[in-house]
Amino acid sequence: MLLFWRYGYEATSLAELTRAMGVTPPSIYVAYGDKKGLFRSAVRR
Repeated sequence: MLLFWRYGYEATSLAELTRAMGVTPPSIYVAYGDKKGLFRSAVRR
């Protein structure tokens, strides 16, 4: 959530997100579907 707020959706990379969350890219895809799904979840939060 903080990365999206700081850098915006487009400028925030999947690599930055996985590093900040301490997960692997496949984990994000399983939990959220894609970067957009993660972004939507962050906005709802």
